Amino acid sequence: MAKKSAPSDEGIAYEEETPTHKRFGAPMDALIGKLESRNEDDSLTFEEAEEFLAAATLLVDCTGAQEIIKENFGAGISVLHHLAAENPEILQDVRTALTSITLAVVCATNEIACQAIAHESATQGHIYRKNAEIASMADQARAVASEVWNADADHEYRIDEVARLVSDELERRGLQPPQKDTLKKWIRPVAPPYASKGGRPKKT
Repeated sequence: MAKKSAPSDEGIAYEEETPTHKRFGAPMDALIGKLESRNEDDSLTFEEAEEFLAAATLLVDCTGAQEIIKENFGAGISVLHHLAAENPEILQDVRTALTSITLAVVCATNEIACQAIAHESATQGHIYRKNAEIASMADQARAVASEVWNADADHEYRIDEVARLVSDELERRGLQPPQKDTLKKWIRPVAPPYASKGGRPKKT
């Protein structure tokens, strides 16, 4: 699967944020990792082949269709397993053939997924980039708020006042902070208990 890459000047955003990668990428990355850890000459077991083939259905939107495809994969593998059990002399040939088919399906679905991810990233890059910028600003806001409260030996700063200080600091950094209510939501997780109490805020 495609890995996370920094946005380009054309606005290509993080590939791992795309719907296709979230649905298909992580499970397939894990399975491919298992493949890469094996010796190249090792054939897949029947159970492993079924697991890999089932992962291909993650690209299918309809849950009912996914289950039908999985059942068909399972039925086919079951027949091959039964055939090999009755004819031990062809066991290795059956496993070799099944491995080749499975790898072909994995490669095909992976290629389809990568194409979908590239398209989603290119066409929706501005959304992912904006989300990344907002997440970065929120992290900075919490860091600034933490500094204020860590230095607040008299326990005087309330969330509302710290949100105003954070807004001022973000503006000094050349950013455009959101409204105070949003800032308060961002910094509330790092606020000490006294910051949520009533009372007169610290004058600055």
